Amino acid sequence: MNKILMTITLSFFVLIIPFATSSFGAVIIVPDDQATIQAGIDAASNGDTVLVKDGTYLLAAAIDFKGKAITVASQNGAGSTILDGQDTTRIAYFHTSEGNSSVLSGFTIQNGYSDQGGGIYLDNSSPTISNCTIRDNTVNVDPNSTSYGGGIASEDSSPIITNCNIQGNSALAGGYGEAHGGGIYVNGGSPVITNSIVSGNHAWAGGKGVGGGIASDSSSISITNTDIYGNSAAQGFYLNTGGGLYFANSTPLLINCTISYNESEAGAGIYFDQSSDFSQLVNCTIARNLASDSGGGIYANSTSPKIVNSILWEDTPGEVHQNGGTTTITYSDVHGGYTGTGNINASPAFVNIAAPDLHITAASPCINAGSNSAPYLPVHDKDGNARIIGTTVDMGAYEYSGTEDTTLYLRGGRFTVQVDWVAPSGSSGKGVAVALTADSGYFWFFENTNMELLVKVHDGCGVNNKWWFFYGALTDVEYTITVTDTQTSTVKTYPGFQHIQTSSNDINAFACP
Repeated sequence: MNKILMTITLSFFVLIIPFATSSFGAVIIVPDDQATIQAGIDAASNGDTVLVKDGTYLLAAAIDFKGKAITVASQNGAGSTILDGQDTTRIAYFHTSEGNSSVLSGFTIQNGYSDQGGGIYLDNSSPTISNCTIRDNTVNVDPNSTSYGGGIASEDSSPIITNCNIQGNSALAGGYGEAHGGGIYVNGGSPVITNSIVSGNHAWAGGKGVGGGIASDSSSISITNTDIYGNSAAQGFYLNTGGGLYFANSTPLLINCTISYNESEAGAGIYFDQSSDFSQLVNCTIARNLASDSGGGIYANSTSPKIVNSILWEDTPGEVHQNGGTTTITYSDVHGGYTGTGNINASPAFVNIAAPDLHITAASPCINAGSNSAPYLPVHDKDGNARIIGTTVDMGAYEYSGTEDTTLYLRGGRFTVQVDWVAPSGSSGKGVAVALTADSGYFWFFENTNMELLVKVHDGCGVNNKWWFFYGALTDVEYTITVTDTQTSTVKTYPGFQHIQTSSNDINAFACP
């Protein structure tokens, strides 16, 4: 069984602490060596690492790197180290020409507040932001003004944003104001976003909201191996556009991305507004986006983007709406059909579009149906598997591997579940995973028609600040369940014994968030 949509590789939330830099610079530990993170930064020199111990750090002012090429990293990852703006200040401010050697890594960045860049604001600076969860940050402005970047705002900057989860951030504006980029806003520069999730963000305004997930003005933005889902641009008096992505006067390059379940009035998946004709989408999957007016998948306004090796399916009220220019689509599966070389109109046979799991199954007509000559053809697919298996590349973000998956990915890939079994005869193996919903699935051992073990991860954070794990056995063979919280690297095992059919739960399985 293939991995589910929200899967990022197992290293997604695992912080790789850059201790290698310590041989070239000092390691300053907060709060042991310096009482606060800012004090640690102030004491650091280029090449140093400021290592922050576990805890929740309540900020009264934004962290400022002050132009230093240093690494500020948590000791044990985003699940253990929280930077909280208390709804009064943004979390981090880069404005002194920082480059990619200025690194912020391994934090949960939450409850930031400002008029632009609620979580992080970049001004003519290009740091690296990695392994972070950026959530529940807000930008808000006076009525009739414009807010930018609920999670991150980037002005004339070229940051690298990698292995991050940008979720639940908001750009708001009252009166006839505008809100741009609920999750991320970029203006100018060449930002790079990779191996990330952009979900549940909102651009809501009295005037208009654009780019619920990401909004880009006049930039050359690159987005790869990233899920953009469940974002919205809404509430405005004027046309709200780009529920997932909004590109104005930009030259975006999207590779191995999934864009699903986003909402707006026009261009629910993507809205191109007078952007470059060199805009490219390669091996992307666009599905189940909902526009109340037009362009469920894509709205192209005076723009001629190029789309290849992609899937556009079940977007409402249609896949592509054109208002000036010509969208060129080739070697793609387009619901309802679209004129172009190599295009097809047939169900892509997703594993489960409702889950959503946008991997393709063995029955998919998208297998070996793409073009090996596509520009920017990636070496690997979104899961990190070989991009071409066989002779020809597949359509969509995921290559069909032809093998069964023994890992179940739950809660957006945060939790992985594996099962090892031993039969009475002494034979052994790994259970094959089948996703049911975003939080549940089952395993079969011997035949794919025989469910052996059902598992579920439940969000109990609002009850006891824990994730709960449930499982029920429909087998009499011995088994061991291994559950990993990829955000904190915590691993738990649950045994099952021969001839005993067990159903159980652990309501203290993993720490929130």
